[in-house]
Amino acid sequence: MAIDEPKGYLSAIAGLLLIALGLIPLLSTFGVIGWNLPTFMLGIIGKIVFYIAAGAGLWLIVTGFMEDDTLRLITIVLGVIILVAALIPLLNSFGVIGFSLGFLNLTVFQVIFVLEGILLIIAAFAMY
Repeated sequence: MAIDEPKGYLSAIAGLLLIALGLIPLLSTFGVIGWNLPTFMLGIIGKIVFYIAAGAGLWLIVTGFMEDDTLRLITIVLGVIILVAALIPLLNSFGVIGFSLGFLNLTVFQVIFVLEGILLIIAAFAMY
């Protein structure tokens, strides 16, 4: 188990943070909880959501190479998909590519944050 090493702690903390950034606004949107993240945090997250998702996708790929054989392929493939899904709108905003993925809104990225967080927490325990 890699939870006793710094890379395991880093993945676990990043995973918990991503789960909180995704799950709290999702639950608040659906009316499950009556509170939400502070408005300044929601504003910041809305502006840098693509950067957070791309960075977490890249970190997911890196931790995927350090996982056991059973989870390695799943983590790397999902990390690549999330990284590409986050980079396409970024590249479109900079004018590098001429298309974007219109279905990627804030709610989709909140679900992606929860998925990335779960995979990073699994990676914290599955790294060798």
